[in-house]
Amino acid sequence: PTAKPKPLYKWLIERYSNAGDMVLDPTFGSCNSGIVARELGRSYIGIEMNKEFFDKANDVYTVLN
Repeated sequence: PTAKPKPLYKWLIERYSNAGDMVLDPTFGSCNSGIVARELGRSYIGIEMNKEFFDKANDVYTVLN
C-alpha cells in the first residue's frame, strides 16, 4: 500500500487533464485519485485488483453519491 496524498493527485490532475475529462487510475487503492478527480470536475475510472482496497473504495464511492 502506497496511498498518495490528495494534494499530489490535485497537482497531477489539474496539469494533465481538463474539466470534463475522464481520469483513469489502474491502481485505485485508497480512492484518493477519484475523490480529487470528482472535486475538479472530472469523471474517473478506478481499477483495483486487491479485494480489500476495492471494497473500501466502493464504500467511499457510496458515501460520495
